[in-house]
Amino acid sequence: MKDYKGFTEKERKAVQYHVNKAIKNGELANPCTLPCEICGQTKGIREWHCEDYTPEVALQSLNCLCWRCHRNHHIVEMGEEHKRYKYAKFYFDKVTEGKIFEPVYTKYYTREKEEELKK
Repeated sequence: MKDYKGFTEKERKAVQYHVNKAIKNGELANPCTLPCEICGQTKGIREWHCEDYTPEVALQSLNCLCWRCHRNHHIVEMGEEHKRYKYAKFYFDKVTEGKIFEPVYTKYYTREKEEELKK
């Protein structure tokens, strides 16, 4: 995990620990049970994106994003010098037009695991 928006890797990992604990304790929803707040995707990997890693407000600054929106959000924030910036802007233009891209699955988060979460 890299530094992000002035927050160190250590600060970000501490918040990630609290997010995972809140999910496990039922205090925070598993993001894969929610739609992406940008594109509306309801399938595939969805993750909590944190804008502010200050401990007092971190859990209130979370946004549920699908895998594609999450990655492209970070690319756009890195700016035009990022090699995938133009693709990320294209992606968000298409999302704004209403396009929903294919969901992303991995060997750890499969369609089968997604069905288990729905039960």
